[in-house]
Amino acid sequence: MVVEKLVAGGYSLAHLPNNKAVLLDGGYPDEFVEIQIDREKKDLAFGRVTKVLTPSQKRRKPRCKHFGECGGCRWQDIEYSYQLDMKREILREQFFRIAHMDVEVEKVEASPNEFEYRNIAEFTFQARKLGFKRWRSSSVVDIKRCWICPKTFSDIARRMREIVEILNLPIYNWKSSEGVLKHLVLRQNSRGDLMIIIVTKTEHLPNSREITRLMTRHFPAASIVHLMNAKDSIVLRGPYRILKGEGVITEETDWYTFQIPPTAFFQVNLPVALKMAEYVYEEIHPDKNAVLIDMYTGVGFLAINSSHGFRKVLGVDSNRVAIKAAVSNANINRVRNVEFVNQDVEDFATNMPECDRVILDPPRQGISKRVLEKIVDRRPKRVLYVACDTASLARDVRKFVDAGYKLEKLAIFDMFPQTHHIETVATLTM
Repeated sequence: MVVEKLVAGGYSLAHLPNNKAVLLDGGYPDEFVEIQIDREKKDLAFGRVTKVLTPSQKRRKPRCKHFGECGGCRWQDIEYSYQLDMKREILREQFFRIAHMDVEVEKVEASPNEFEYRNIAEFTFQARKLGFKRWRSSSVVDIKRCWICPKTFSDIARRMREIVEILNLPIYNWKSSEGVLKHLVLRQNSRGDLMIIIVTKTEHLPNSREITRLMTRHFPAASIVHLMNAKDSIVLRGPYRILKGEGVITEETDWYTFQIPPTAFFQVNLPVALKMAEYVYEEIHPDKNAVLIDMYTGVGFLAINSSHGFRKVLGVDSNRVAIKAAVSNANINRVRNVEFVNQDVEDFATNMPECDRVILDPPRQGISKRVLEKIVDRRPKRVLYVACDTASLARDVRKFVDAGYKLEKLAIFDMFPQTHHIETVATLTM
């Protein structure tokens, strides 16, 4: 059969002889392929490409030897310019299918680095393996070299494997919920400073001093943190103690400095994030007499970047560690017109103050009906919605439009080359 197109979620789409749609693992538009059906529903089937009979001219040899096994990079075997084209088309189709809107994507900002662009990676321990999960699986691939991360990350992971063997450290069992070591999370800033975060199920990290000593022998300047996380659903959550170093990683941009604690979110691709922040600032239409509210502010990246254009900026986030860092970041940068509130966005929205502009940067599930309604009640002139999930963005934009807003622009900022993930900024105006 012929692959028709790429769709959201990392799938390609084709149709069976009975005209039933099938979502496929593998394959690119216009390729003639052989497939295997894995499961079927009444109106939809799921399968995988077993053989490509006529490959696309856009294909290329993947750089990573783990490609096809690891679930991280789904598109490493097609040209980067084509990846950007496909992301544009997927975003348009999501809006057409979910929001019933025929939209144009005004801008697609490419990443200056196709590879080695990530400033954070979350490795998972599983038995004797340390790596990333297979696509739509809990099984871990033992990663020797990840090409979308700095090479140093792979070197640290290799050293961690050796330390586990030397000290006979107990690995967490994901089925029985017994054991200790769960994740190895690595951060690196644009100067090359490193933070090594060892995530455990337990409060106690066995041989923590020896782990620190052995790791420091090879990475003497790295901060080392022990994070205690009893929950399996989220990696970076829970109390932590600093084994070595400052316990924060500092990122410096042209204008501002940001300190990022171990458990706080920060954009994974800094050069693209800076382009996005610049775009958000332009699109929000700065006004020295206006009030801006930044919801899901994190460590205050967009709030602080936008602060010089407004009378007052209010940043809100439920993450206590992130808000504490945001306050520190405002102080470090001597920004006096920004206030940060540690509160659940839903609760904050209930008594949301009057404002002229709103920035939204929610998690993948988007914003709730309640938050959206409260924003609409305040009638800010412009809303900038930053989204990492096209489905929730299309759903929420439709609701804003139904409430009287106009979708003025859509722009993609490619934070995640070689993957199907799409970072989008939507400009909504009253």
